[in-house]
Amino acid sequence: MDCRKEQLLQGERTKFWRADDIGDVELLHARYLKHSFGRHTHEGLAVGVIRHGVESFTCMGSGHYAVADQIIVFNPEEVHTGEAADEKGWEFRIFYFDSELLRTAASLASGKQVNLPAFRNPIIDDPELALQICSLHAVLEIEESRLTRQELFLLTFAELAKRHADVKLVEPNRGLERQAVRRVREYLDANTRRNVALEDLSALSGLSPYHLIRVFRQELGLSPHAYFEQVRIHRARRLLKEGLAIVDVAVDLGFTDQSHLNRHFKKLTGVTPGAYRSATVYKTDIPQTP
Repeated sequence: MDCRKEQLLQGERTKFWRADDIGDVELLHARYLKHSFGRHTHEGLAVGVIRHGVESFTCMGSGHYAVADQIIVFNPEEVHTGEAADEKGWEFRIFYFDSELLRTAASLASGKQVNLPAFRNPIIDDPELALQICSLHAVLEIEESRLTRQELFLLTFAELAKRHADVKLVEPNRGLERQAVRRVREYLDANTRRNVALEDLSALSGLSPYHLIRVFRQELGLSPHAYFEQVRIHRARRLLKEGLAIVDVAVDLGFTDQSHLNRHFKKLTGVTPGAYRSATVYKTDIPQTP
């Protein structure tokens, strides 16, 4: 993941990076006051969410205003502009990616090949999905787990296609593949040091990535990435109780560094690994009172 930050006018800022582990995916998080996008197109799909302020733009031959928590979508080769609607400017998070990734997500969700999804309106009112898109964008900014990144990308954009694209998706009804879920669960239990990818689990289970996520969640109440995160944190707690150094726990469980472990540990336990270790490690070196 290669990030680029740029300081523009006072009060303006941009951060640009790529998510090559998912595919041809580019991401931008920006706040603009005076910047104006001229008439342009994208080779692939552009999907973003307005976080603050109002963006004014032209698209599909007419003018539009997108406000906070609205989703903006530009189909491939669709001419559009973009600028602040007033002096307060606007902030947004946006994805630029190969449209085939959306087709793949939609096809996996439907259980069959579908046409390339397109969107009839450049502005979508769906606060729940807007929050999901923003959460994914933020995850791809900091999260190193391939399983987490790939799973959330697939689920988010399959949901976008299902709710708002011009394709009809019908989820396959195949029941609970309990043996497949069991194999995946055993694999995750045994491979806590690996940066597991979604395609690894799909190949192991014999299910499409989307269907695997669906049945795994039905069976266990957690998605594969959430289950894997829980397994690693449970194991981290045991190692910390044994007195292992935090940095060694991070390495042993495949976290990229200690801060990566800290973030996930606190998310599930409410405390940092240091606080947990201090309160639970067995202090065998302290003499016991008779």
